[in-house]
Amino acid sequence: MKLCRFQADGRVRHGVVEDGQVVDRGDSDQRHPIGEVQLLAPVLPRKYLAIGLNYRDHIAESGLQAPEVPFFFNKQVTCVVGPGADVHMPKVSSLLDYEAELAIVIGKRCRHVGVEQAPEVIAGYPTANDVSGRE
Repeated sequence: MKLCRFQADGRVRHGVVEDGQVVDRGDSDQRHPIGEVQLLAPVLPRKYLAIGLNYRDHIAESGLQAPEVPFFFNKQVTCVVGPGADVHMPKVSSLLDYEAELAIVIGKRCRHVGVEQAPEVIAGYPTANDVSGRE
């Protein structure tokens, strides 16, 4: 199932993409051709955590050692934008790096979740563009 947030008729709504149309989750009789709506970021997170140095090529190019435990860092939630949105390079940056990533949306408040229970708190798996200034 492809869940989405979209704007149509001046309102932001949640929908499902099916056969080239966006079906409004609040009113399944409301269907919009996908080209006639503005797709937005699928979620508006309160937190955005990322994991660094999580694959061999990136570790090698950084010249660092592989971490023994996951290396988490925060990103500003304003980094989340919709499909086709502009990405602006900060004026203080001369080196913008980008990677395609798998994002995981946690849909329930949770803490200390075991591997077996993880699927119960995951709301979805969108793709993400990870864009970072590398200075």
